Amino acid sequence: LINSSQFIDQVKASKHEFIRHAYVIGFHKFETFAKAITVYFDGKIKGIEGSNFTKFEDYSKSIFKLSLVGDWYKFKQLHILQFICNSSKHFDGYPLSRHGKPNEFINSPEDVKIIRSPKEFRNDMKFLSTFTGKYFELFNYIMLYYDQAIGLDGQIRINKDAHDFISAGTFEPFDIEDTTSKLNHLSERIAALKNELLYPEYNNQNA
Repeated sequence: LINSSQFIDQVKASKHEFIRHAYVIGFHKFETFAKAITVYFDGKIKGIEGSNFTKFEDYSKSIFKLSLVGDWYKFKQLHILQFICNSSKHFDGYPLSRHGKPNEFINSPEDVKIIRSPKEFRNDMKFLSTFTGKYFELFNYIMLYYDQAIGLDGQIRINKDAHDFISAGTFEPFDIEDTTSKLNHLSERIAALKNELLYPEYNNQNA
């Protein structure tokens, strides 16, 4: 038989373990989504006439210096969720990592399992939901940018090839300034979203 104090400790331990496992499920759901939309946008980018890229990730890295899948530690708040997930999955809940710790866990004793309150879990999942929406939005903006950039290259080439017809007034040139303006607007929105995802204004208050 166990006394009431031992029973309460066991119940608390079970609760904390349940919450840690919930982080594993939540973060893996996000990873699955991230990989799926990457495959989807790979198909989109291949379908654009004149495309020099076959991988959406390669274009994002080349133009915007942003790795969209896998390097989660670069996303400040997402790194915390990934760390809890990996610690729970690979180290039985102890705050250990193969890829460095987020600042929130730098001073956590490695012989004590991670404890996250129900309120913290709810806040973290709310954050993950918001992050996922903005993350998908970023994919769409980058895709729009790529489409416009390919279009601009084509417009410049056609205007150049049709110079004589333009001079003769038999061909209406493409409005390069309009396309350039759209690209500048998209670039600004992408930069803003990138910053929001990498350094979100978020503070998870302890319950």
